[in-house]
Amino acid sequence: MKCLIIDKVDACIAEELGKVMDVTVSEKMPLSKAELKDVIAPYDVLIMRVDPQIDAELLDAAENLKFIGVCSVGLNHIDMDAAKAKNIKVQNAPGLNGNAVAELTLCKMLELARGTIAANNDVKYKHEWDKYKYMGQELKFTAPVRIGDTVTATGTVAELNLEKNIAKIETVCTNQDGKVVIKGMATVMPPKA
Repeated sequence: MKCLIIDKVDACIAEELGKVMDVTVSEKMPLSKAELKDVIAPYDVLIMRVDPQIDAELLDAAENLKFIGVCSVGLNHIDMDAAKAKNIKVQNAPGLNGNAVAELTLCKMLELARGTIAANNDVKYKHEWDKYKYMGQELKFTAPVRIGDTVTATGTVAELNLEKNIAKIETVCTNQDGKVVIKGMATVMPPKA
């Protein structure tokens, strides 16, 4: 059997597969659809992430392909009906990038809580820095948030001090089941009219 790896994946994948088959790691990563179409014919196994799109045309060129290993969660870049019609098994790696998604989610929450995106835009485009405008937010996770969850955030003005131009905004995030997963309180200085 022959295996082709077309994206940057952990070296242990090539090492382990190399014990039972001939493994080729592409020098160019990731391959374009046209490049993959030109080389895929002799391979039984394809290891990839999300590029390129694997459609019926590419699968028709994959004369010997029996298995596609996707080193990510999503499979929306693969024509699953065409793969099934050609008896090509497709396997993703659920949870593989769970830590990365959690880190990115936390990073985005901190960006929102601290106002760093808006502050960056103020400095970059308006050439202004108002260090009191972005005062911060306290967030508390009340339940786990999983990959694939739909999270809805609601903000309610809990306190408004017009004299000091300070507002406290209560943030409540619920998942697709209506369960509260994050609660928080933000202190902001709304822009003056």
